Amino acid sequence: MYEIKIVNIDELKLNPNNTRQHTDFDIKNLIKSIQKFGFKNPIICNKDGIILCGNGRYEACKQMGITEVPVHYTDMSEEDAKAFAIMDNRSAELSTWNLEYLLPQLESLKIDDMLDFTGFSDKDLERLNKEFEGIIKEYKEKEIDNNLQTKNECPKCGYKW
Repeated sequence: MYEIKIVNIDELKLNPNNTRQHTDFDIKNLIKSIQKFGFKNPIICNKDGIILCGNGRYEACKQMGITEVPVHYTDMSEEDAKAFAIMDNRSAELSTWNLEYLLPQLESLKIDDMLDFTGFSDKDLERLNKEFEGIIKEYKEKEIDNNLQTKNECPKCGYKW
């Protein structure tokens, strides 16, 4: 059963083996996010209150003076907890941004003075726009081989693919 409890932040302990490090810049972004949107993602701890996921959110809350935070306690084995904590951090690294969808949203948020709450800066937006322009240019420059042999053909109209 997945249960979230509101607990005193002093009951929690930073993971001494946390594999992910948070910069001051990262913590400042987390603080801005929590101030703007509230605490939407609970901290995940083992039964002893050691943080498996959410060390950065914990540090941001401590700096903000927040005394109570949402926590999900898990009874995973120590090895499962290690693997889960690493995967929780690694999963974002393994994914990629869909620039076709990301850029218009960031541009819209910039117009509404909300870009600051995304973790992206004006420089990031400029870099992503250049990257996307390069992808589009490369795509447009690729030649289409109309003589490419295909494996499939429609028996009615002869269309090949």
